[in-house]
Amino acid sequence: MTLRFTKLKLWAMEMREGQPPFCNLEELIIYFNQQGQPEKVARRFYDHYRSNGWKTARETPVSDWKCFARAWIKREKAARN
Repeated sequence: MTLRFTKLKLWAMEMREGQPPFCNLEELIIYFNQQGQPEKVARRFYDHYRSNGWKTARETPVSDWKCFARAWIKREKAARN
């Protein structure tokens, strides 16, 4: 079994369980803290995408959570200003 196949299988299992691809809540909190964001922002992001089954508004799966997290953080900063 190749590493790519293993990662795809893991991703598929996590998607069925409603978990983000290749991360968990703790990782999200750490990432958001590294970006200067409080834990509550990370939890809002997590709750939002988890409740939507880790899919976008167009029903496509979230494949790169960091990309979506960066966009979320930008919107949070813009909303505060």
